[in-house]
Amino acid sequence: MISTKQYRYTRNKSFLELKSSKNYDNQQFIESISNKRSLKDDLYYQLYAYTHPYNEDVMTYLIESLDDSGFLSYNLDQYMSDLHIDQDMLDAHLDILRSFEPNGVGASDAIDSILIQLKIIIKLKPIHYLAIIKMSS
Repeated sequence: MISTKQYRYTRNKSFLELKSSKNYDNQQFIESISNKRSLKDDLYYQLYAYTHPYNEDVMTYLIESLDDSGFLSYNLDQYMSDLHIDQDMLDAHLDILRSFEPNGVGASDAIDSILIQLKIIIKLKPIHYLAIIKMSS
């Protein structure tokens, strides 16, 4: 029969073996796959998978200008001025950005984010939208 003291030693020895240098590559691999990507990384992944035409410079500028919460950092006139584009082109590229997840990204503020999310709900699940309207009445 194994004693409690021997069990603890065996258990701790196994734990130490997992942390040994010979297993460092495995540990490093596990840590690397568990690292979280940033919001901007996720948006770029979605952009590269996007199959319709877009202006890469405009999309890069929009993504890079987002704050940590995914809101636009400038007013729309500033974007048009900085990028030398018209309202239609900005709207088209904002629509692309706002089609990405998380829902509400690319909004001007929290209220705009909620409106974007509601538009997505209406588009994807009109029955749920009707339930929201009935609940608020």
